[in-house]
Amino acid sequence: GEHHWFGKKRPWEGSLRVPLLVHGRGVAAGRVVDAPVSTLDAVGLILDRAGAPRRPGWHQGSLDPHLRPEAGAGVDDAAPVVHSGLTAPEEHGLDFRVAVRRLNATHTIKVICCPGGCPDGNSRAASTAPSPQLLAFNVARDPQETVDIAGALEE
Repeated sequence: GEHHWFGKKRPWEGSLRVPLLVHGRGVAAGRVVDAPVSTLDAVGLILDRAGAPRRPGWHQGSLDPHLRPEAGAGVDDAAPVVHSGLTAPEEHGLDFRVAVRRLNATHTIKVICCPGGCPDGNSRAASTAPSPQLLAFNVARDPQETVDIAGALEE
């Protein structure tokens, strides 16, 4: 894999971004969506299409707004923040959380929190292990995660 890591066990774009193809009735032909979504949003899609109710307190999104063929459907109806993370101490102490939100066409902010320092895999974001680490990137303009904007977000 990219950076010589295998599996989806890192908070970096090369590990988190996975292509998803959807085909079926009610799906817009040729639609390309660059909005952040979670694979768990597929569960929301199935529930939405089946007309099943959501459990109270369930904050999962749905792929359905991205797939509708009618004009105007899409990111405005999508989950406002996509969450991800992994805690796997047996995997070299991996522990991170990621939140991604698309603000507009030029700003998709990704915040990474690593309680024990972020894992290897991004040569431009050296780990501070064992100290906590907070990073932020505008992955719409900086998909290689080269400029940490966490300091700018605090101001």
